[in-house]
Amino acid sequence: MLSQNKSYNSALELGARNGDISMMFSDLNYSTIYCTDINEIKKNKFVDSNYKNINYKNIDVLNINFPNASFDVIGCKSLLGGVAKNDPSKIHVAIQEIYRVLKKNGSFIFAENIQGSIMHKMIRKYFQSSGWHYPNLNDFINTLDNFSNIRYFTTGFFTILSRKENIKSKIFIVDNLIKKMVPDKSKYIIYGIAEK
Repeated sequence: MLSQNKSYNSALELGARNGDISMMFSDLNYSTIYCTDINEIKKNKFVDSNYKNINYKNIDVLNINFPNASFDVIGCKSLLGGVAKNDPSKIHVAIQEIYRVLKKNGSFIFAENIQGSIMHKMIRKYFQSSGWHYPNLNDFINTLDNFSNIRYFTTGFFTILSRKENIKSKIFIVDNLIKKMVPDKSKYIIYGIAEK
């Protein structure tokens, strides 16, 4: 489990975009952090000026160019569905690479979009969501089979109805009120931690 009180050695953020997870790793006292993406990293000025232990590198999650057992923790958000948009089996390939470069007892933290309900499928079809692959809940969990301990949560039902953050935050209140009534498989976001 991640803790602020312990000093860790190494962390890897995959599909970083602007480095939000890398900043969190730095705040948790990781000494060496790699902020990575397959595309050019969009360096965050806040990261550049305040987080000197963050390194930038281009990495393909399907072929992570680090040796086995390199990292104490690896994190990503909204990455795997994009990697698998033309080939759903690529999620499994990516998870195997993540597992390979994690140290024994290391942690993989994730937040990903999943299939959700029929309503979510219809909304995505209407908005023509760029071929992103949305695995169902069980298929996503099954990709984590090699990990010794998996803790996950699901969230999101009506928040998909808006792309504007100020509206989403209001809809989230409704989602929070109904979360116990909506089955996990009907929510469209999964997040959690898998330990090697």
